[in-house]
Amino acid sequence: HFQVMAVLATDTEWQVFEDHDAPADETPGHPVAAAQPEDLARCRLECLSLGFCGFVVRKGQATFRTLRRDELLDQKSCGFFDRGATLHVAPAVCLGQSGKDETECVEVHFQESSFRCSLALLESRSSYFASAFRHCWTDGIRVDGETNRHVFQEFPGDKRSFDLAIAWLSAAEGTAVGSLWPIVESADVCLIMEASVYLDAPLLLRQ
Repeated sequence: HFQVMAVLATDTEWQVFEDHDAPADETPGHPVAAAQPEDLARCRLECLSLGFCGFVVRKGQATFRTLRRDELLDQKSCGFFDRGATLHVAPAVCLGQSGKDETECVEVHFQESSFRCSLALLESRSSYFASAFRHCWTDGIRVDGETNRHVFQEFPGDKRSFDLAIAWLSAAEGTAVGSLWPIVESADVCLIMEASVYLDAPLLLRQ
């Protein structure tokens, strides 16, 4: 017998499961060094910036997992062959749950899609949004009661492009982006490029 230890955490913290693994792709990618605490911190930043929801460290090497956060938690394993592996699961996406006032958030809409986002995050990541909020564009932000809303009448690449871009732009610092990421299809890469140009959000191209 061996002891399995899980570090309990809230949705705003990384969850760490010792002697646990999670299913990986047939080609999980090149491992990243994770033997030292500073390596682990770098792995977590890279994991989030690339849109992954977690990774597994084994023998000082980390490999990212492409499963969604809920899938990582549901499908984690702790069998004999998982000994020595440590599963790291990113914090949940917590849009609109940061404790900020309503006036500091905005609902971004296109067709049937809707995201509730931090104004500060959108302004810092997209010059389009920074200008929209500053100049109150007619097709942009408007006040509906106490809720700020930004409604797109059109968006390049249509709904999927919007969902991919806004999911990343609205993800709080230190949280996983969500089920649409990581990007694995070449068609989605093209959509991200279009959205990045349209929203003047060059950081999207680095993901």
